[in-house]
Amino acid sequence: MINYINFMLFKYKINEVNILISYIL
Repeated sequence: MINYINFMLFKYKINEVNILISYIL
């Protein structure tokens, strides 16, 4: 369960970073 939550948080962070990079570029 904890691994699943960490995975979702990790995915969300990666997505956020991608959006930020896309916005900057």
